[in-house]
Amino acid sequence: MLAAGDTTPPAITSFSVHNPLLSEAIIVWSNNEPTVGQVEWGTTSSYGNKFPTDSSIALGNFSFSTDHSIGITLNKTQNTTYHYRMISKDATGNKATSSDQTFTTMTCSPVNVSISPSTPPQQNVSPGQSGVPLAVFNLTDNCYLTLQSFAVSLLPMPNGYQNISSLRLYNNTTGLQLGSTIAISGAAPNFTGLSTSTSISPRSLSLKVVADISPSAVAGTAVYAVFGGSSEVDEGGTFVGNNASGNLVSGHALTVTAPTSTPATTSSTSFDFNRDLYLGSRGNDVQKLQALLVNEVGYSANLITGYFGQLTRSAVQKLQEKYGIIPALGYFGQLTRQKIQDLQFWR
Repeated sequence: MLAAGDTTPPAITSFSVHNPLLSEAIIVWSNNEPTVGQVEWGTTSSYGNKFPTDSSIALGNFSFSTDHSIGITLNKTQNTTYHYRMISKDATGNKATSSDQTFTTMTCSPVNVSISPSTPPQQNVSPGQSGVPLAVFNLTDNCYLTLQSFAVSLLPMPNGYQNISSLRLYNNTTGLQLGSTIAISGAAPNFTGLSTSTSISPRSLSLKVVADISPSAVAGTAVYAVFGGSSEVDEGGTFVGNNASGNLVSGHALTVTAPTSTPATTSSTSFDFNRDLYLGSRGNDVQKLQALLVNEVGYSANLITGYFGQLTRSAVQKLQEKYGIIPALGYFGQLTRQKIQDLQFWR
């Protein structure tokens, strides 16, 4: 306990600024004794802002500590210098005020959009095939941004976009669809796949474009060449998207194959899985699993993407609970694969 006659101001032993984004920064400092801390800040050395306020402290909204971490709100502008100082007051009312300090907010660079893989492999698709992954677009930036829209166009090649019946856009990380399914009606679309803005955090977003092939797609023709762009604003509302001048990222083409009759197979081999599937798995066997889940647990046919995301994991858990497979963790492993093969044999 401090003596009643204590007249020595507390000492600020260290301080720093953490995470100076456009909208906020965190001021961190330490004292040699427990104190109540405040921060003053502004774009000049006159400051103009203080937190917590004197009136709040007068109401008893404070605690004593040797370590302080106070978040301050900024004006959401790039490359802006802010002044701040720290105030510490001990239990007997002795106050220490730091000298004026400064920090500068970052400058946002144009968002980077790339296609993955950079050279997509050739794909063959069948008329009427659904859930065909066309391209994955990866968006990254050094600032926290808001994605206002993501435009996808289909190149009007002969029998090109006419071979697509609809397009969908997914968050490639979560597996969730963004916006509505876009129906293609004989004209090359330039559509916004997001119905609402989506925050990019932490500074990256992976988007997958998925198509449904038209039942009347012409065999032997290319389906499309996809182009993608983005429209972002930084935290201050300034446009920083890289398609401001039409600089879009190109995709690749697919080839429609002629419909072929499928030889009759026994149900024991129709769902034959040769590996464990789990969160993050990709491939034709994931699509096959998702098709099985449609029939078994009501999984949405619109989510047959070939990517094992959170929704697929939840559906696998329901499948395991349905057939008493323990543990029901959503991991499609040997026990679950064997159970499915046994069921198919007896059906």
